[in-house]
Amino acid sequence: MHARLVKCMKTYLSDQLMDRTSLDARLDATDLEGLLFPITVPSLGMNEVPFVCEILDFDSRIDVVSKRIGDILNLKEAFIQNNFPAIYFAIGNEPSKKNSALHRVWSTIHNASWIELVPETERQKVVDYAVEHDVQPWFNTKA
Repeated sequence: MHARLVKCMKTYLSDQLMDRTSLDARLDATDLEGLLFPITVPSLGMNEVPFVCEILDFDSRIDVVSKRIGDILNLKEAFIQNNFPAIYFAIGNEPSKKNSALHRVWSTIHNASWIELVPETERQKVVDYAVEHDVQPWFNTKA
């Protein structure tokens, strides 16, 4: 399931946002001061604020999900240090409540005010935001 969701969403983002965001953007502290470790972001852009879209597969192992969330938090902290308020999206489906650990993580992200968790079926919301706000690729716009 993990490979299917990630592959499907990366293809979707590539098709829909290739001219609007840097896809599979690899960043380290030379790109953004304050990053604690190198990260890869599925979709990263800039308009009036940075635009971040992550893919979280809550049907994968908890360590995989935790790493992706750690990457987002690393990026968020670097943006804060650089006085960049950012908009964060994560595409991810609610996991089964039988997997209580992953469901707790999903619930925490779902209830967080700083990131919008979008189900796979509502992924167009991310594209609509990028178009409406004229998001441009990160590596073409950063100072």
